[in-house]
Amino acid sequence: VYTETWSGNERVIGLIEKIGFKEIQREVGFRIVDGISYDGLLFKLNIEKFKAL
Repeated sequence: VYTETWSGNERVIGLIEKIGFKEIQREVGFRIVDGISYDGLLFKLNIEKFKAL
């Protein structure tokens, strides 16, 4: 299972890492908001960590 978000979405990043996702790809400069550049992030679920929850 995969999911993606952008580096400015800190709450989502914390949540998906907590349930076992690991960052596997980063696209630098994916989005610009109010003049600030953010990266695009791709995560993959670590099934063993997920099962341990």
